[in-house]
Amino acid sequence: MKLINFGNTDLKVSRISLGTGSLGFAGQSQQSQIPPKEYAQILKYAFEEGINFWDTSDDYGTHPHITEGIKLTGKDKLVIATKIHTYNPKEIEKKIMRCREELNLDCIDVLLLHEIDSIKNFLSFRSILEKLYQAKKSGLIKAVGVSTHSIDILEYLAENPKIEVIFTNFNKAELHMDAGIEDYVKALKTAYNNGKGIYVMKTLAEGKLKHELKESLKFNLSFPFIHSVCVGINNLEELKAIIAVAKKLGEL
Repeated sequence: MKLINFGNTDLKVSRISLGTGSLGFAGQSQQSQIPPKEYAQILKYAFEEGINFWDTSDDYGTHPHITEGIKLTGKDKLVIATKIHTYNPKEIEKKIMRCREELNLDCIDVLLLHEIDSIKNFLSFRSILEKLYQAKKSGLIKAVGVSTHSIDILEYLAENPKIEVIFTNFNKAELHMDAGIEDYVKALKTAYNNGKGIYVMKTLAEGKLKHELKESLKFNLSFPFIHSVCVGINNLEELKAIIAVAKKLGEL
């Protein structure tokens, strides 16, 4: 398994990470969901092929799927990232405990504040961040981070010593991005040089670039300041296609 240091965290991640948001669980009926045990077989295959970094969120509905995957692989070499939505510091401890219970983990590897898309928004979370760092000190979290779709917050977080991990949008077509590639590259380089763990989403622009899989993966993987490229998959065939490209590029 080819793993790299995830910034200044103590974590080691694969260059490809798997996102479970593309399953479309939030807001959809139970009938549309892939059963956790079925999806766990896909996660197991991914792990066996060298992908140890799995991403989820408290609003995706996929914590049970990750949990079943962990049962099949063990936790030793896995890195699990999840995210929380909350605007109330009084709720944060309950949110952390719920994530731990749903994922059946004593310690969450990466916990992100989800969809922070303005500096004003981020600054309003100061008390929540303090709670997250208290949880880290208590051994409940290994690394604290933010997910964002905004170049403004990306540039701000790149210089912020409190944030250890950044998850942001990035793809060759500049889709779902609110600035050009040049601006994103500059901010991501700064974040990398400041020791942040960096992984990127929207690699296939929510399916709009699925027919350009090889070119899209190659583009995102070509930047050494991006530690891991997150790709959402819905079935084993999609996963195998991603793995085949990553192996040809020497990234798995």
